[in-house]
Amino acid sequence: MIRPTLQEEKALFRRGYRSVAGFDEVGVGPLAGPVVAAGVMIRRGRGTRRGRSEESLRRFGRLCRVVRDSKLLSEKQREALYETLTSHPRLSWAVTVIPVRTIDTVNVYQATLRAMRLTIKKFPSPPHFVLYDGRVRLNRLSIPQKCIVKGDGKVFCLAAASIIAKVTRDRIMRRLHKRFPQYGFDRHKGYATKFHQNAIAQFGRSPYHRRQMRRQHLRLAAPTFTKCRKCGRPVLPHHACGYCGTYAGRQVIDVFAKLDKKERKARQKELAAAEKSS
Repeated sequence: MIRPTLQEEKALFRRGYRSVAGFDEVGVGPLAGPVVAAGVMIRRGRGTRRGRSEESLRRFGRLCRVVRDSKLLSEKQREALYETLTSHPRLSWAVTVIPVRTIDTVNVYQATLRAMRLTIKKFPSPPHFVLYDGRVRLNRLSIPQKCIVKGDGKVFCLAAASIIAKVTRDRIMRRLHKRFPQYGFDRHKGYATKFHQNAIAQFGRSPYHRRQMRRQHLRLAAPTFTKCRKCGRPVLPHHACGYCGTYAGRQVIDVFAKLDKKERKARQKELAAAEKSS
């Protein structure tokens, strides 16, 4: 297993940069909830003696041995490391939360870029060099920057930022679960699990569900029925007809094929009731 190290930060300090900040985001892929970006900044040690900066970084040795990419840690481990990182005297950190309303307005990619820019501005003094996880790059940024693919598994400050961002968003989703327990936000944190998709199909979308869902997820969000173009029977939007198997004039796999017996019978009863009422 590759562990995050301070090699990237040390190399930048040798080049003369006095502070390095790593930024990571979480919440790009879910169907619900905000996008959260976090940044962690490390400063070079004071003094002019050669090697002083590297000596000051040795204090992070024990922390480097336990910090990982947030996806490789359990929830308890992330919570414990969050408290350690946010209270560390040698680390500065900042977080930005972009709400669903903004994501629906500007799209999730632009929301991510906005979160990164706002996070950089939240530091009392801007970093002298910026590292990003992935391929995100900010245009018209006066600070030197570098993108590192899968950097949260290689660079210490990026791994630390991923933990802070993940814990912040998970706490938000747990608060939303108390308001909307039917969706199970505390379990999947807004991601497109089967349980979450079925909950959307049953209860519709909450105010915290994004409108810009993928097409395969949108079909689960509308509980109303439409009529099949071929046979005129009631059918769920964005579904093939359960009677003739037609979708947009073409024959496709029966929508009931992937359902178990109980779900299939329940769906057939709903369709039959809708047919009688119409």
